[in-house]
Amino acid sequence: MMKLYMRSEIGNSNMGFNKRFVGRDNVLGVYDISGIQGVKDYFFKPDLLFFSDTFSADVYNLLYEKKDKKAEQEIKKQLCI
Repeated sequence: MMKLYMRSEIGNSNMGFNKRFVGRDNVLGVYDISGIQGVKDYFFKPDLLFFSDTFSADVYNLLYEKKDKKAEQEIKKQLCI
């Protein structure tokens, strides 16, 4: 017979499911404060991302493909730098 454990019995590893709603303004704001490394952390730390526009999804795809310089160029175009 299989015994079922409640989460509190397993230990203190109360891990949650992290999701993030991503949009153009979020990406530009994170880049403005933390640079490209901040954007990478913003994209790759949560478990699930919801994209509200194609710009954010395109930047994510570039970073996923390890094309950091191209992603940064795209972000800078949007910021007009």
